[in-house]
Amino acid sequence: AGISVGREVVFDPGPGGWVTIDGWSYTGRITVRAEFGRLSVVETVAADDYLAGLREMPASWPTEALKAQAVAARTYLAHTMAGAGDRRWDICATTSCQVYRGPVGADRRWVDAIAVTAGEILLYEGGPAQALYSASAGTSTVASSEVWGGAPVPYLQPVSSPERGVSPWTEWSVRVAADAVVRML
Repeated sequence: AGISVGREVVFDPGPGGWVTIDGWSYTGRITVRAEFGRLSVVETVAADDYLAGLREMPASWPTEALKAQAVAARTYLAHTMAGAGDRRWDICATTSCQVYRGPVGADRRWVDAIAVTAGEILLYEGGPAQALYSASAGTSTVASSEVWGGAPVPYLQPVSSPERGVSPWTEWSVRVAADAVVRML
């Protein structure tokens, strides 16, 4: 493992090593820099190791579901990286992108699904499709153009999602103080 210090700190775990942050272990080179009054932590990792580190669905789910998720996740990564421009990172590690926690401890069934679908992505008009997915869609999805604007995408149109009684996120409520609503308006 190597550490270099300058305008940033780089932790390189080396072959077979890892760096643990907040209980999750990462195998790639970790770069930490102070930016905009906060710390920025970026891991440089191979695409398959990134995919292995995703925690998007239970590894106990059927093999075909894991394979479909591997293709969707790889497609999402390819689409996001294609639009990364000159950012110092390609994709975030939260629910805003894909939930990434590092490949150490990845379930064997999930890693096998990644291997069996190696190189497979979904294409649309010659490029990686915008493979959007979520943990729950309630009772119906909505068109991408309703959420993000722009031109409608044929494969991102509303479909019913029979989750009532299945998903714990189908229905929810939140209380907001009246004065907070007034301030928002």
